[in-house]
Amino acid sequence: MRVPHRLGPPPVLWLVLVATLAAVARPAPGDDTSCRIGASAAARRYRPGAWGIVEVVAANATDQAADLFAVLHFAADPTLQFGRRICVPPKSLLRSTCPIRVPETLAADAGHAELVTAEIDEG
Repeated sequence: MRVPHRLGPPPVLWLVLVATLAAVARPAPGDDTSCRIGASAAARRYRPGAWGIVEVVAANATDQAADLFAVLHFAADPTLQFGRRICVPPKSLLRSTCPIRVPETLAADAGHAELVTAEIDEG
């Protein structure tokens, strides 16, 4: 039995996510907790309409556990938000991941998509 196949590789459209992390990467003066969410330093590629994972890094320099909530959305679609709630033990650095779904409305040939991030301290 012969299996039909397409000629050549299937067309795959990729986006490289560019994270805007400056606001959450730096803790406020006198603040001993911080949280960063977004693509890691290495380029990660995602297709429009596909699920992917971004890295979340949270730090807690205090003597008590801290509850943090990191949120991100694509600048092109602020109604579609993704977040991760993290309980960070005292004096520790915690790495986790957060699933995201790239909006289908992004142009496949855009080359990148801007992410907007925020940190909410729930402690």
